[in-house]
Amino acid sequence: MKSILQDRKECYLCRRLADRSDYWGSLPDKGLHRHHIEFGTGNRRKSEEYGLWVYLCPGHHMYSPDAVHASRKTRELLCSIAQERFEKEYTHELWMREFGRNWLEEEEE
Repeated sequence: MKSILQDRKECYLCRRLADRSDYWGSLPDKGLHRHHIEFGTGNRRKSEEYGLWVYLCPGHHMYSPDAVHASRKTRELLCSIAQERFEKEYTHELWMREFGRNWLEEEEE
C-alpha cells in the first residue's frame, strides 16, 4: 500500500530537518530504504497493509547515532507520528487492536 505518511520519495527525516531550517528544495531520492514504522512479529505486514512506512536515507535508517534502528528516541518519534496519522484515517480503537501500544500517551508523559 502507498504510505499514508509521505507523498514524495525522499528521506522523511531529512525533510523534517529541512522544514525546520526553512529549506524547501529537493532532497536526495536515490538509495533510500523503506522503513516500516511498526516492526516485529506481524507488525511489518500490518505496517505495509495500512501504509505505515516511510523512505529513509541510509544514515537516518541505520548508520548514524540518530538512525531509527540506533536511537530509541527517533523510533518512538516515528511511532507517535504514525499513530497520530493512522488515527486521523481510522480510529484509536483500531490502532490499539492492531498494534496494542499507545505511543501518543507515552509521548505526553
